[in-house]
Amino acid sequence: MKQCVDYWGCPFRSEEEARAAFNEMDIFKDNRISLVEFKKWWDSPKNKSRLKLDLSEKYKLSPDKIGKGQGAAFG
Repeated sequence: MKQCVDYWGCPFRSEEEARAAFNEMDIFKDNRISLVEFKKWWDSPKNKSRLKLDLSEKYKLSPDKIGKGQGAAFG
């Protein structure tokens, strides 16, 4: 995930920030992030993370695009 975010041009500021984001997304606690987990994290109204804000701004990502597989890295 850290390499993907770096590639997307929205790198984490630290290893701690990367680990916190991963742990927040890893709902099933299996050390993997599935598309389902990513979508739940993305769609959460509580999610105010810098990563989400940066990706939203840079790539104009929205829940409806992710849900249809358009405009997202998982698409």
